[in-house]
Amino acid sequence: MVCANTPLSLQAASTTQVLALALLRHWGHEGFLTHTSKASDFYRRKRDVFVAAAERHLRGKATWEVPTAGMFLWINLLLPPGQDSFEVLNKSAIAAGVIAVPGIAFMPSKSKTSQLRASFSLVTEEGADEACRRIAVLIDHALAEAAKGEPAVV
Repeated sequence: MVCANTPLSLQAASTTQVLALALLRHWGHEGFLTHTSKASDFYRRKRDVFVAAAERHLRGKATWEVPTAGMFLWINLLLPPGQDSFEVLNKSAIAAGVIAVPGIAFMPSKSKTSQLRASFSLVTEEGADEACRRIAVLIDHALAEAAKGEPAVV
């Protein structure tokens, strides 16, 4: 069996390699290290802003681990038994102004999960605060609807 993505998995695209080489030749080793340090600091600040917003709005409603790399925060929603992030996002997220990826998209078994993945790379401090506030609203509605025995819809 041949996978459709095999050629892409074997090596990076030639154009990407040429661009990377040109950039490295222009910057040099020290320039590359300086750039990666600045980029790392930039995204660390973005992460810290988002985590602070999560602390303000999601404490007691969700859990998460502060990532050491990447541009995403994995949030485990503390949902009623039997509910998962896909159901909550599918039913209510657009109306609540939330765009996040349900955890099931990343599960090899495609099993239900209460996790979601939120990107913090492009949001402002105000945007992070509002995003976490809206996620908290989704959780509150899911809990309220479960208490009434109804599906969660915002």
